[in-house]
Order: sequence, then structure tokens, then C-alpha cells
Amino acid sequence: MAAPLVYLSFPGTAREALSFYADVFGGDLSLHSYEEFGRTDGPPDAVAHGVLDGVVALAGSDAPEGAETMRLEGLMLSLLGTAEPAVLHEWFEKLSIGMTDTHLLAQLAEQRTHVLQAVSGLTETAMSRALTPSGWTMTQLLNHLAFDVEAFWISAVLGGDPTAIAALHDGWASEPMSGTDAIRVYQQEIARSTEVLAQSDLNAPPRWWPAPGDFEAPPMTDGHEVVFRVLVETSIHAGHLDIVRELTDGHQHLVLR
Repeated sequence: MAAPLVYLSFPGTAREALSFYADVFGGDLSLHSYEEFGRTDGPPDAVAHGVLDGVVALAGSDAPEGAETMRLEGLMLSLLGTAEPAVLHEWFEKLSIGMTDTHLLAQLAEQRTHVLQAVSGLTETAMSRALTPSGWTMTQLLNHLAFDVEAFWISAVLGGDPTAIAALHDGWASEPMSGTDAIRVYQQEIARSTEVLAQSDLNAPPRWWPAPGDFEAPPMTDGHEVVFRVLVETSIHAGHLDIVRELTDGHQHLVLR
């Protein structure tokens, strides 16, 4: 009897979907053609995503007609076949745990890219020009993101890195630097954050918190709160950079009227 099959729908190509779900499971699942499992009831563009607990997972852009579906973190799981309810429940649970972290980190990566796109190709003059009443420049905002967001929240709070903690300072008041250097420093802090995140259990409490009086906020309970804070700050400041970029040369990231 053929193994039960779960179809994973993802907005994109089959291989993009497979890449996403490979991240969910830590890259442990391999790519196979669904025909290798003796199945002929999958969509033509589907590719099997390995076997987990006796369930074959396919990935593609559209769910087959008539399949039972389940939405999870904005993605869709469709059951094409039969399996013991306990097996499927365990399978979905494993997927949901992994997807929560993966989806959160994917959103953060997207917003970091948004920031870098907003400052890409600009002259040093444009990067150092203040176009808002509050008087900040793109270079200063990148310093804030590098030191007050990435270094503070990820390297220091989440990771508890003594070097990062000792180097903490007000990013807005950083030593003057060129726009090129500000981009490089931000990218370096992202790389450090990526290393910390790869070694962190987001279900665990942060490894460090500022002393009372240094930071007037209650300690966060786990790593998810920390990453969500970084995601929110990065998203907000990406929007700020979009406004200044449009005022600079008319470039628009996404404008909905």
C-alpha cells in the first residue's frame, strides 16, 4: 500500500516551496519525484518532499481539487490519501512548530532586504541628506538598525554575547561614517545576528537583559518576543527609508493607492 500523502501548497514554484519546507525541517528532507513513491494522484508539477512518519509530502503552487485542506501560518496543507489520525496529528504538529520559527525568520530576512534595497545605489550626498523635520539621515538610520536593533536585541539580549554587550552604544550618536560604511556595518551585524539565531532556542528566555534603570521595559519571556521586536523595528524603519528614497529620486518600493 502506498504511503499516505500530504500536499503542501506554497505561493511560488514547487522548488521554491521545497526550499521553504526544507528549512522548516532543518534540511533533513530530500527531493524526490512523487512517482518514485508509486503515486499517480499528485498534481503534475508536484515534487515529493521526502517521507516523515510514513507520510509523503508534496509541494507545489496549487492544491488538488477536492483535497481536504488545513491552513497553517498562512500556508495550506492538503491531505491526499489516508493515514492514522494520530500519525497526521504528530506530523502537522512537527510542521507547525518548525514553521512558526521559520516563517518569523523569513519575514525578518525579507525586511532586512527591504532596508538594503531602499538605500541601494544612492550617492554619499543622498545618504547624508536630512529630508525629514526630525533631521535624521539614511546613514544614521542604518547605524540605529545596526547597533540599537541587530547588535542590542540579537547579539546582546538574545545571544548574551559579552563582546556585544560591552560595545553597546546609542546608534543614533555613532561616530560619523560614509553611507557605504554604514551599509557594510549593517550587513556585518546581520551576519552576526544570523549566527546567533542559528544557535538559539527561541522558546528559551533571552540570555541577557539590561540592568534596572538602563532600559525601562520588562524582560521578555522568550526568543520569539525578541525576534518579533526586531522584525517590527526593521519593518517600520524600512518604511521610513522608503519615504526618504522617494523624496530623493522618486524610487518607490510599493505604493498602494
